[in-house]
Amino acid sequence: TAAAVQNPSLDIILIGDNPGKKDLPTNIYFLGAKKIDELPGYLMHSDVAILPFVPGKISDAVSPIKVFEYLFAGKPVVSTRLPEILDYPGVFIADNPKHFAELCSTVTATDELIKQNDIFISQNSWFHRLDKIIGRQDSGTFAGAVSAVILIHNNINIIGRCLETLIMHGKHY
Repeated sequence: TAAAVQNPSLDIILIGDNPGKKDLPTNIYFLGAKKIDELPGYLMHSDVAILPFVPGKISDAVSPIKVFEYLFAGKPVVSTRLPEILDYPGVFIADNPKHFAELCSTVTATDELIKQNDIFISQNSWFHRLDKIIGRQDSGTFAGAVSAVILIHNNINIIGRCLETLIMHGKHY
């Protein structure tokens, strides 16, 4: 609400169930639930992704997997303080509603931010995390168990991210 009030020229689009609050600013739009395959289209047309969790014990235990989708899409993320994502590149943490509103209007995707996001995402693949969990991050045990074919045309960021991941997990080749 603070972000909408302090930034009346911003449209805040929320996908999911409407919490039923009344008298919200007119620049907040609830689109309701959407099919999973529709979500990338909405994200593609956004400038910033938000994680507006209410701070508290529940949010302190949250590990929002959405943040990886947002970063993968090259979007900066504005979030309330969630311990799980404090050190993630491309995530801007707000300490209060006024700060959240300010970040929503000032954060933008730069080439450097997108590059940092790409590196971070490539270092946080499922195989990389599995290697870390079982203590084999140096050996790349699971990484050697897959073959990769990159089917993409004319998208240097995605191709670069794929190659970085392949290099990281295929060191022993």
